[in-house]
Amino acid sequence: SCEMWEAIHLHGAHTVAWLQQSFPSWDDEMLLASQLGDPRHCYVLIFPLAFCLRRSLGLKVFRALVISEWLNLVLKWLLAGERPFWWVKTYPGAPAVRQYLLTCETGPGSPSGHAMVSSAVWMTLSLAGTAAIPSGSSLRLVLWTGFTVLIALVSVSRLYIACHFPHQVLQGALVGSLLAYALNAAGQRLHFRLSGHALVSLASFAGGLLVFALLHLLGIDPSASVEKALRGCDRQEWIHLDTTPLFVLFRTAGACLGFGLAIHLAFNTHSTQHGVRRWWVAVLAVGGSQVAEHWLTPKHLSQHGAYAVGFLKFAALPLWVVAFAPMIVSAMVSKVHSK
Repeated sequence: SCEMWEAIHLHGAHTVAWLQQSFPSWDDEMLLASQLGDPRHCYVLIFPLAFCLRRSLGLKVFRALVISEWLNLVLKWLLAGERPFWWVKTYPGAPAVRQYLLTCETGPGSPSGHAMVSSAVWMTLSLAGTAAIPSGSSLRLVLWTGFTVLIALVSVSRLYIACHFPHQVLQGALVGSLLAYALNAAGQRLHFRLSGHALVSLASFAGGLLVFALLHLLGIDPSASVEKALRGCDRQEWIHLDTTPLFVLFRTAGACLGFGLAIHLAFNTHSTQHGVRRWWVAVLAVGGSQVAEHWLTPKHLSQHGAYAVGFLKFAALPLWVVAFAPMIVSAMVSKVHSK
């Protein structure tokens, strides 16, 4: 079994090296594709746009996003996969691979979070789009071709920057797509009130910590990947603390709690938007989310400080998108009409 995995990793490392050598001028494009597949962009761009376009679609996107992220972090702890950028430095005969600004992630490699979360979110959007397109229309083919190309591009970019092996992006894309399909089939049965979202937030956090503690009891260090990344990264300033599974755990717990509170506030203030107002809300929601992502990203904090900021920021984001941005637009429109 150990020899089999060594062979899989060696073949994957050669694939990464071949991509880098065959397309040496594609660095910027691959980094951009990897950034587009970052789960954070689902929170600060795709979710706000989907929610402002149609509330039910936003709910589906958010559900797919947080569940796929939580499941991904648990799978990463359980599978404890290697990453090419550190593995090639420990295996004799492995090819040399280049590293980039986005390479040195600190969590385990299996399955790819970018591929898994992107697949879950974009599959959710694709299924919603398919339901709205008449059967037999060529637009359905265009939609699913676009989905396939997007996920393939994100997956290849993760290989190119030496962040993942091929089997890890395939795992992520497959699990994310199946999860989205299952959630879509579940429909409205997963709708929660505020208390339900609070319980889900607590349960997801407690469940993640339970897995973390059980692995420790079994003599397995869930944080071993952080040390591997620190040793394997060519430049220490490329180390990303907000890529650890524990950070993702705080992020998903905060997002669930914030979303439940946001839905409660939006319901009680009747902040549903229509027509042109909806697009003003979208601009405000996305703009505010982008500002928060840019200015509140934990770069120079301690590990515990980064976790706290991550929890608070991603609890605030759905509050801004679902409740406060619509309230502000409604107040502005009412003020204009009252003149």
